[in-house]
Amino acid sequence: MLREVDPDDEEGTMWAVDYVDKLVEEEVASGVDAKRIVVRGFSQGCAVSLVWGNTGRWRDMVGGGVCLSGYFPLSG
Repeated sequence: MLREVDPDDEEGTMWAVDYVDKLVEEEVASGVDAKRIVVRGFSQGCAVSLVWGNTGRWRDMVGGGVCLSGYFPLSG
């Protein structure tokens, strides 16, 4: 019997969002101006980038975000 799979892995998505925040924080700590950082993603990375752009700690401090060929998870 096939098991229904939840297409939105909230725990995994939020873990990835936290990870992106840590990556941005490390870059800023190493001397990169936050406005020179662009968070981008393709497919599943797009989904993470979209959630990060709405909930990430650094979302208002970076230069921007780019999302290609993805979807907006956790919207339902």
